[in-house]
Amino acid sequence: MLKRNFKSKFYFLLPYILVFFIPFFCLSLLLHHYFIVNTQEQLEQYEKNSILKTENNIYDTIISLNHMTNNISNHPKLTRYYVTNRAILNETSELLKQYANINSNIDEMILYYPLGDDYYYSSQGFYDSDAIMNQKLRIDQDSFEEFNHLLNSDAYGLFLIKKVNTPQLVFISNLKTSNYKSGKVIYFINTPRFVKHFSAEYEHDIVLLNHKNDFLYSSKDITEETLQLAKQHQANENYKTLTAEKDYIISYDTIGVPFKIVTLINKNKFKAPLNRLKFLFYFGIVALSSVGLWISWFFTNRQYRPVKNIADSLRSILPNEVNVHADDTNIYRHLQSNIDLMIENQNELSLQLERQKIQYINSLYKSVLEGNTLNETDQQFMMTNLKTFDQSKYFTIIINSNELMEQLDDIFPFETENFEAFLVNERFIKQYQLIFCHYDAKYINPTVISETIYHYMLQEELENFSLLVGRPGYQIQDFYSSYLDTLYLLEKDSTKFGESESILFFNISEQTEETDANYIFSTNFIKLRNSIENGNSSTCQTSVEEIIEIAKHPTTNQIMSKTLLYEIVNCLMKYATEHQIKIPQSIYDQLGANFNPYNAKQPLLYFANYICEQMQAILEKKEQDQNNEVITHILANYRNIDFSIEQLADDLDVSVNAINQVLKEKVGITFSKYVQQLRFNYVKEQLVSTELTIKDIIRNSGYLDASNFTRQFRTFFGCTPGQYRTQYKNKV
Repeated sequence: MLKRNFKSKFYFLLPYILVFFIPFFCLSLLLHHYFIVNTQEQLEQYEKNSILKTENNIYDTIISLNHMTNNISNHPKLTRYYVTNRAILNETSELLKQYANINSNIDEMILYYPLGDDYYYSSQGFYDSDAIMNQKLRIDQDSFEEFNHLLNSDAYGLFLIKKVNTPQLVFISNLKTSNYKSGKVIYFINTPRFVKHFSAEYEHDIVLLNHKNDFLYSSKDITEETLQLAKQHQANENYKTLTAEKDYIISYDTIGVPFKIVTLINKNKFKAPLNRLKFLFYFGIVALSSVGLWISWFFTNRQYRPVKNIADSLRSILPNEVNVHADDTNIYRHLQSNIDLMIENQNELSLQLERQKIQYINSLYKSVLEGNTLNETDQQFMMTNLKTFDQSKYFTIIINSNELMEQLDDIFPFETENFEAFLVNERFIKQYQLIFCHYDAKYINPTVISETIYHYMLQEELENFSLLVGRPGYQIQDFYSSYLDTLYLLEKDSTKFGESESILFFNISEQTEETDANYIFSTNFIKLRNSIENGNSSTCQTSVEEIIEIAKHPTTNQIMSKTLLYEIVNCLMKYATEHQIKIPQSIYDQLGANFNPYNAKQPLLYFANYICEQMQAILEKKEQDQNNEVITHILANYRNIDFSIEQLADDLDVSVNAINQVLKEKVGITFSKYVQQLRFNYVKEQLVSTELTIKDIIRNSGYLDASNFTRQFRTFFGCTPGQYRTQYKNKV
């Protein structure tokens, strides 16, 4: 007994022990991560990000590496994360190679980095002397001395060797290592065709001068004053005074493009080494606060502290008069008063638990039948304890028809041993005035249960009582599919039910093999669906009449007859919804809730004819839009050199034969002749209205072979394009 009491007390105190120690453990991990781990991870991540930056940001990479080196050097306790300059350059050489591979005009990219000695790292190799660089670049001594002057000013240099007969030099200068935040970068490039491109991209005017101060090119017209000022800067070689606000940049046979270096976003990336005293101070404050909160919670809740999982597992043994809630103090008091009973007589407790569980299930079952809604805990309890029951006998009650769709996922099955006795219960019949039966049975031999329901309805002559059945056996639908079909009818107001606004669903499914009669039904509905899709009104009406005749046949019981009528409505409603066809209210009024095979023929034929007419209009509009799209696409692309009928078919997702059929109806000629005609008309118009050369006009029209086009032009018009221009341009 002592051992048992100790064990009980241990399990009783275990939650409070965990509540007390887990926050301190988590807090220790958090502080350790913030002061130590986070610093190390940031160093490693920053090192990796800086070294592996993409080729498009290679300039920022150089600055970031230098900034990272300075920050790491200031933290002697973290020397194992120190990155040497040589390691930086080794990693950066991969960036140079990637950047050089992007631009097809670049053979090699060289990075200059001042380390006391001069180092040149290249995408192809390593150079450690100016002589090798001079020979590699093959430039004259004066030019090299000038560039060397820039490099000696602690500026970073980036050299691009272009694929030209005489390699020129492109470099980045004017970037001080001690003033990287406010420094400007001048990016020189030696190809004049980039003038307009860079001018538009960076929104600066560019002036190009050669080494003799001759004006070569400008991004726009410039004044004489601006030109003279540019030449003055060129003569003074005043590179260091250039700023991004100037409207020109000058270099020997180069164009300069100014832009600003992006400063580092997170300036305080690195944290100081761990301060033990500060760590202990903050840890003590948090620990004392946690202890105070825990003591306050312990004494205020000591009198009753229900444990939810224990209460839920033992709730079934409580007396019926006890109002059971997981957070109710009655649970705790009851468990305390019966703790000895539970320990000393476990067998009796087990039997009592089972009896109470069954009673509680019955009480919940009764509550549902009376129209009450179960809470989530009770619903889960029912599902857990009923999952071993026979599913073939499940039936479901759904309360409040206004929320049928939302409650589809909240269906809970219950067991009944006497199905027919339950049906004839007087209280039940008065409350539920709409029954939905789903079954998969042969239409000429409905199940006994369905017969029982139907005959009872006839005998009692119930008012406002409707019986809906699911899809028959040839469809082999599951319970939920039939459920949704019925809800669809309810949404369209084609079925009414009584004041209780309740629906009772019986799942009495019995899978059966298909029969010849089933096959007849299946083919009739397939024929109906195909006729609606094609907008064929006559075939659709014939299919509806055939199905109605089957419903009127003497061997077809009234339940199945009604099912077939609803199937026709469902089929028509499906296409109306998918194609957004608005149905007049008059059609709904004609259908009604209790229509039968003898009075539903005309409303259904009218409904079917209306849907087919709307589908026919939709198909005609779709075909017209497709035809117009073919012509529009040809007019927009006929001047493309590689334009073909196969490409047109792929773009429009249609067949080649369909395109030829459209062109035959619209223009009366084939695709190739139509494109040729459009190109000829374009050439004739350009010959008369423009001054472009004949070769350019022919190329713009979509032809590569000018001589072949000239021969075709002469065949059709009796003259060459040049003769046509001379003849008709004079007339204009």
